[in-house]
Amino acid sequence: MERGESESNSTARDASDESAIASRPPRHLRVGLWQALAGVSIALAVASLIVTAELSRALAHRTNYVNRRVASLNAVVRSLRSQNATAQKKLGSEREHASVGEVFEKILFAPDLRTIKLIAPNEKEEKEKAGIQSDGAHGASGRLAMSESAGGAMLEASGLKPSENFKVYRIWWMPKRGAPVWAADFSGRR
Repeated sequence: MERGESESNSTARDASDESAIASRPPRHLRVGLWQALAGVSIALAVASLIVTAELSRALAHRTNYVNRRVASLNAVVRSLRSQNATAQKKLGSEREHASVGEVFEKILFAPDLRTIKLIAPNEKEEKEKAGIQSDGAHGASGRLAMSESAGGAMLEASGLKPSENFKVYRIWWMPKRGAPVWAADFSGRR
């Protein structure tokens, strides 16, 4: 009998469980499940906001550091460009001096070198009339060295009065026949 009672209790229990299951709503309609999902969603949203804020702060810090570093490097680049420009100017000046020196050497060591002693026109005429040689001690004088093979000429002048307001002296070549030819310009310094 006991067995029969336990079977009847067991059957009664199974019937009550089935009726309880039948009276419960399906899982997707249960409120507790949706509340748990909403809590998890809120927790994920708060966690992602915290992570986003932390990443934004770190990114802002790195951006600020990079901007300062770029500004520092730009200052170094400007300084180096300035130094380079100064060096280029100096190099250009040195090249010009070297090339002028090379031209002078070509002219002075040329086999067809001709030199002409120059004196001021008014002194020249007076001295020719008097038959006096010019020593160049008084007034303007100079020497012209030229070479056709070197393709150039060199003028050394002394005793010239300074030009007004740094005006330019013009050199004219006056051949025996034909019109005068403009040769070069140079400035008169005080």
